[in-house]
Amino acid sequence: MVIKKMNSVFHKHSRWLFGVFTIVIIVSFLGFLTPGSFGISGFGSPKDAVVGIAYGKEITYDDLFKTMRALAIFNPHVNEQIAFSAICVRAKADQLGIAVSDAELKDLLQKQFETDGKYDRGKYREFTEVMRKRGFSEEELFEGFRAMALADKLRGTVADSIVVTDSEARKAYRELNTRFTGKTYTLKPQESTAAIPTPELQKFFDEHASNYEIDGTLAALTIEFPYADYAAAAKKQEKDAAKVTEKAKALAKDAAEKFSDDIYDALKTTPAKEQLAAFKKLAAAKKLAVKERKITFNSGNIGNLKQLDYALLKASEPVEISTPVLEEKAAVVGFVTNRVAPRPAKFAEVTKQVFKDCKTVRTLVATEAKAREFAKKYNECKDAAARAALLKTMPVAKTADFSLTGMENFKDQSQRNVLAAAAGLAPDQAAVAGDALVVLTKRELPQGAISAESMDQCRFLVRMNKQQLALMDLQDDLGNHCQYRGPGSDAAKK
Repeated sequence: MVIKKMNSVFHKHSRWLFGVFTIVIIVSFLGFLTPGSFGISGFGSPKDAVVGIAYGKEITYDDLFKTMRALAIFNPHVNEQIAFSAICVRAKADQLGIAVSDAELKDLLQKQFETDGKYDRGKYREFTEVMRKRGFSEEELFEGFRAMALADKLRGTVADSIVVTDSEARKAYRELNTRFTGKTYTLKPQESTAAIPTPELQKFFDEHASNYEIDGTLAALTIEFPYADYAAAAKKQEKDAAKVTEKAKALAKDAAEKFSDDIYDALKTTPAKEQLAAFKKLAAAKKLAVKERKITFNSGNIGNLKQLDYALLKASEPVEISTPVLEEKAAVVGFVTNRVAPRPAKFAEVTKQVFKDCKTVRTLVATEAKAREFAKKYNECKDAAARAALLKTMPVAKTADFSLTGMENFKDQSQRNVLAAAAGLAPDQAAVAGDALVVLTKRELPQGAISAESMDQCRFLVRMNKQQLALMDLQDDLGNHCQYRGPGSDAAKK
């Protein structure tokens, strides 16, 4: 299947969930890095070899490797560039005097291992034991959490430094509440009948190769823990009849979770090729029926997968057993038996789709060009009669009236496009929004006093916008002061 690629999705490789700490915090700073990639086996040079510069300081393989180890607490497949970005974030934080103290780290860690709102030392010890068996020290655990917390604190410091004045809020109110009234004329698609030569198709494919992908596949065996099987136990444990159903679900989930953990612990040292037979044997011993499940997936539809399929996709080595998923009638656990990753498509495999896409783009470009042509002519008309006559010559598919303000139509992308076109016009002028001609007939400024609630709302929106710009400036600063030169980077190839 051909799809549009999305950003990489990180798999959960730990048996624990980590509240506010997420590797996305680090990944969000990746925009400034020089492209390049190489696996952990790439560390063939001396540990003091320089792999980059971060705010004037040389970064060595040893620095990079230690950071990778710390971040691998959250994801075993953290690569060198993510580690380098974390080092750059730390260097910027040092420059600004931002740090995560031991007391802050202790507080943050304790919040990750709570039971009923209280720190659970047993849960923490269980986690550290899992990490120890995977080869991580407690010090590396601390450094991993510190790196993630530091990135979050840096972002927070930059965002919290934003100040919004009353005049900025009032200006935003005027802009967001000015009403634009007019009409849109959506043009008929300007389809080209000319043949598309193969070289043009090949060129189109080469320029958009990342948009084409062959589906991956996943097969699994699933086991259900029906809520009905736990109804009797739920009635005994829950006196409130209204809560019995939820209690049965909780008991089923607990049973599924225990089974998942038991399978993980039992098979984590079993060779991968022997795990399927061992899984079936363990399920049979517990008299649990298994069902087959197969899915196709790609990087464009991962976000739309069913919850169980997504859980299966996230299951990872050394034992590909999913965490429990609550479906309509049962808690379900799945064991992955086969997995084939999506891959980039070859031109020959998607030629028909490339033809359709190329033709679609041609049509869009031609239609927008026609709309711009009429917008220019419309704005050159000297009176209403000339404008009306011009509109009659347009190849219009449909017309629609609009009456929009930024505040009312903030979340509607199609209306926002019309609004953006209208905002730059004077009455009786036209502009283009995609394949439509936008004609403005009236612009009305907001009347009356601004309420305190509206001021607060506008102040919030301005703050969000300024915070986004500040974080973009931070990324630019990181890019200007950090340079990665490790193996696989463009710099290393020179």
